Amino acid sequence: MKSVILRRLYEANNEKVFWELLPVEVRNQRAVNDADAEVYASMNAEKLRAWDELLHSTTEACVHMADKAGIPVIAISQASIEWKASNGPLLLDQSFIKWFHRLESPHVACLSMREIFSKHDFVKLYADAAHLKPEGHLLMAKAIRDLLEQRKWLPSSHHASPAAE
Repeated sequence: MKSVILRRLYEANNEKVFWELLPVEVRNQRAVNDADAEVYASMNAEKLRAWDELLHSTTEACVHMADKAGIPVIAISQASIEWKASNGPLLLDQSFIKWFHRLESPHVACLSMREIFSKHDFVKLYADAAHLKPEGHLLMAKAIRDLLEQRKWLPSSHHASPAAE
């Protein structure tokens, strides 16, 4: 549910199933009562730009609030695979990492899955275009651990266990 688009598609599909179970008076209270129309609207470039702006402003506000309170934050830019016939598999992150890096501060660190996975055979780390296999999760966990150690955000009693390796 990390992706706005995927979340909306999931919600639209659920809505389509359960919509018919609602009484007509409840359905009529909504401006859009057709799940297909909502999915279509979610594919609209202007709507997607508006969602991106909302994502950026909401995330930025939350990160600044945590930063101001001295709470450490790790912003992770998710990467997915896109298969191009001419170029083969590409690792994409929708350029969010450029935006994330603007948020960096002593309490805010950014990780890019694209930067981490591009040093490896990334196709083997994914179960499909967006979901990681256990090996991919382990690589991300190690990157997060390394960042926590680098930033000294781990409790002083932390000792890496052999299982963590």
